[in-house]
Amino acid sequence: MKTRIAIAVVILGLTIANISWAQSLSNNTTNFPMIGLVRGQTLQVNPVAIPIDPCFATIGFQNANGNPVGPSLSVALQPGQSASLALNGNTLTNTPGKRVDTTT
Repeated sequence: MKTRIAIAVVILGLTIANISWAQSLSNNTTNFPMIGLVRGQTLQVNPVAIPIDPCFATIGFQNANGNPVGPSLSVALQPGQSASLALNGNTLTNTPGKRVDTTT
């Protein structure tokens, strides 16, 4: 349980530290840094439309080669609304302990 809490705190800290990276006004494309997943882990993205403008986005995940993996979602969020998309590490590898790098 302590390990899960520590991992959640680290991921939350990384998310807060990278919050400005999620906003892209110049090329309409944003990629977060690579994050490694193993079986039993889940990577979740929660975009929020910051007032006063709405947010239109396609959310998805990529592997280290830039190829799409897992689910994707197109959203139209009004100010203050949020969406959520999760990638289950079990869908990326069958080998226990094998790390797979992904990005959103």
